[in-house]
Amino acid sequence: MYYSLASKSTTSVLETQPTRVSVPPNKQGAKYTSPTIFLPDGTAVMDSRVIAAAIEERHPTPSVRLDAPQLARLEALLPAAATPLRPLFLAHVPRTFLDEGSLEYWYRTRGEAVGRHVEEHEKANPAEGCWAAAKPGLGKITALLQETHGPFFLGDTVSYADLVWGSY
Repeated sequence: MYYSLASKSTTSVLETQPTRVSVPPNKQGAKYTSPTIFLPDGTAVMDSRVIAAAIEERHPTPSVRLDAPQLARLEALLPAAATPLRPLFLAHVPRTFLDEGSLEYWYRTRGEAVGRHVEEHEKANPAEGCWAAAKPGLGKITALLQETHGPFFLGDTVSYADLVWGSY
């Protein structure tokens, strides 16, 4: 299920109404991922990287530099930083972001993925240990970011790599 906002007015987000539409499942990988967008031709596109490529193809300027070597390196380094933090993420997402109607699905599917209830997984993986295990990967990503003179992976130019890292 996907919800988009069909605007009644260009001046206020408060004047929007949800519209329910169907999204076909992905042909590979997870059937459904978030985020999901609809392109003007009605095509549904899921997964941030796939969405970025679709937008870049249709609007190549300014480029988000999906071809940047820093992006490929970041994507290779992310598992070492993100995987150890997964128990924390799995436990805090439902507490922080999900409504009551989403909890059963979240706990069931994520519990199946880790082989036990999310809260048991969190208790078996204390935060201090998760952060300690993530530290080497985080250090490598920090070093990658510091290879340029500027606040971004490409120096003074914002790229998709910065959006990826910012989302983590």
